Amino acid sequence: MNLRVMDAVLSSQALIVGRITDALTGDALLTSPTLTLAYQGPADEPLRLYPLTPRLFPGGLFVFSASPRAAFPRLAPGDTLDLRLIANAPGYETQEIPFSLTSADLALQKVMRTIGDRQVLVDILNAPVSTQDIALLPQPVHLGGCVVEADDPHNPIPNVRVRVITPENRGPAITDADGFYMLKDMPLAQEISVRARRVGYETITQTIRLDYRQPVNQLNFALNSE
Repeated sequence: MNLRVMDAVLSSQALIVGRITDALTGDALLTSPTLTLAYQGPADEPLRLYPLTPRLFPGGLFVFSASPRAAFPRLAPGDTLDLRLIANAPGYETQEIPFSLTSADLALQKVMRTIGDRQVLVDILNAPVSTQDIALLPQPVHLGGCVVEADDPHNPIPNVRVRVITPENRGPAITDADGFYMLKDMPLAQEISVRARRVGYETITQTIRLDYRQPVNQLNFALNSE
């Protein structure tokens, strides 16, 4: 917990902390995230923006810092402050994380702090009052490519059935007269296996590591005749 004092008054604490990661890899996102904090008023009212702004760090760490006196309302026993973190980033699905803070979470505590050569009594929260880790799922990518003769790459093969077989089935897509195919909405996985099959040709299966920075990934096939 980082504390900063000014004029003998505690001015900032790290109140809500956490990390935003890629749900597939567990690593930092491929693109820069945005994060907002909202609160729920009466049930029939829409969410409203809560007046705290996060600081985002490399690797996905985030901190909402503010004055412990001014950041939150004082709640009566039994009341809650219902909040929601809304995280999004280009190429990822938006995720909302609801959580609630109780009157006990937001109870100020008086502690002694040394400021200069004086002992000063200041109000603080038992911070962070909430830790929220958020894993964003990437948006599905598409897979396209061309199927050609292995002996003559300039000769496309029509009517080839191209199908994703792991980690789950997708397709098939049928190549057109120019040998092209397109499979939409690939499984959310780091790698997939794709099979190309047509009567009169050897069946080929290839594995591709999906690049979620590209909305359309490419995988070509060269088939040998039987």
